[in-house]
Amino acid sequence: MIRQMGALWPLIPLPFLILGLTFFTQSQHLVQLHNYEVGQKLYSANRFEEALRVLLPVAEYGKFPDIQNDVGVLYYSGKGAPQNLERAAYWLHQSASQGYTLGMYHFGLLRMDGEGVAKDLIDGMAWIRKAAEKGHMDACHRYALYHYDGKLAPRNPKLAAPWFERLVKRNDPRGLLPLASMLLQGDGVPRDVTRAVQLLNTAAAAGSTGALDQLGRLYLKGEAVAADLPKAARYFQQSAQRGSLEGTNQLAIMLAQGQGVVKNPHLARVLFQRAAQGGHPQARKNLATLETLIHPPPPPPRPHGAEPTP
Repeated sequence: MIRQMGALWPLIPLPFLILGLTFFTQSQHLVQLHNYEVGQKLYSANRFEEALRVLLPVAEYGKFPDIQNDVGVLYYSGKGAPQNLERAAYWLHQSASQGYTLGMYHFGLLRMDGEGVAKDLIDGMAWIRKAAEKGHMDACHRYALYHYDGKLAPRNPKLAAPWFERLVKRNDPRGLLPLASMLLQGDGVPRDVTRAVQLLNTAAAAGSTGALDQLGRLYLKGEAVAADLPKAARYFQQSAQRGSLEGTNQLAIMLAQGQGVVKNPHLARVLFQRAAQGGHPQARKNLATLETLIHPPPPPPRPHGAEPTP
């Protein structure tokens, strides 16, 4: 029978063959589109095992890189199936190769860490840069830090600066503090104190204790701005209230010395203790110094029969 069908195959007109193939392709696409929708609902409902069962054929179909990314994430996290880093890397690479932003970012992370795939920092960061170029903010931040902190590659602030700028322009607060520090020092960018202070104030308003500490130091030392001790104390106070150990320690120093605030060694002691308990490296030494000022050691006893010193 099969031979008879094979013999008849050349007799089928080409237009009918094309029409039949087109119909088959479209019907297959519709099936996978339905599975796509069902799988997404299951995924959103945290029914991961069912979701993976439905979405895996969609990923294998190859037309939906977002699903390939989702399948990779499921295998990576061990949700819906036992964790399998090799399968995770495979599906994330499939997604990344089709230009899907999240797939590029996720595969780049695996490539950098050598999870499920050979470790390659340069290739991994190249994938992350591609995601950053498509507007992925986590990728922008990671790529900027890659060049800024010098931990994984030689430090290059000039390459980092444009990516911190992108974060700032997209109202992502993660770019504010490093870019402000670069502008203050002329580190990889032209020095611009005015804009640096503006960025620090924006970061402080967004809740950055690092920005509050930086502003406090600037006004305390009169670096890049006119010295203003009361203003410095206010910045350190705000930082301390938000839990910054550095702000707590600096405010305690100002209280102990009466700089920009009413001198209050007893409150300073409380703040030094708080910072020291939190692990601030200098606070414990500052506390010991303050204790000697509040409770100076008694004078040594006079020898028996010695006359008091006039």
